[in-house]
Amino acid sequence: MARNMFGTSTVLLGSETDDKLFEALKIVLASFGATVKEKNYNVVGSQEILVWEANINSKKIKIYSETYEGLSIKGSTELVNEIQAKLAKQVAI
Repeated sequence: MARNMFGTSTVLLGSETDDKLFEALKIVLASFGATVKEKNYNVVGSQEILVWEANINSKKIKIYSETYEGLSIKGSTELVNEIQAKLAKQVAI
């Protein structure tokens, strides 16, 4: 986990090609009542970059899917940790 001085963290969740992980993340975000505010898709050379911006209880998170980099989330450290813990349980099901 990368944490900065502003109280935000970025966590690599896994491979960007892991469909089970994506489905589990959707379930977890829905359980938090997340609403997707924005979605961007870009192609840069051989890389595809998808970025979703979502709100959970007025806190903003970003979800990144990038070729060769993986699937990651960025937001307040506390919220990112909660999502990561719930996601680990969901993937184990």
